[in-house]
Amino acid sequence: MPDSQQPEVGQERLIGALMFHVEHSLRPRVVDVGAGYGKWGKLLAQFNQRLTVDAIEIWHPYIERHSLPEHYRRVYEIDARKFDQWDSYGAVILSGADRLRSCRRL
Repeated sequence: MPDSQQPEVGQERLIGALMFHVEHSLRPRVVDVGAGYGKWGKLLAQFNQRLTVDAIEIWHPYIERHSLPEHYRRVYEIDARKFDQWDSYGAVILSGADRLRSCRRL
C-alpha cells in the first residue's frame, strides 16, 4: 500500500465533512477504530497536517506489519469496548459494518 493515497469515490465528501466538524470542534482530534493498514491516518494527514489522528487497533500484527505508529500520533493496542478516552476526541472513525455492529455495545 503506497504512503500517498487518493481518496476513493465518496470519501472526499466524507473527509471534507469530517475536516469541517473537527476544525470547528473544541477537540480537534480523531480516533480511528480498527485502523487496519492505516488508510484513514494516511488520508487525513494529506488534508490537514495540524489534525491529531490516533488509532485503536487490537491486533498487534497489524500494528507492526503496517507501521501504524508512522501514520498515527498514538496507537492504542486495546479492545475498543475497553477504551475509556472517547471524550478526548471530536470525531470517531468506524469503517466497516462489522465494527459498527460491535460498537453499538460500547
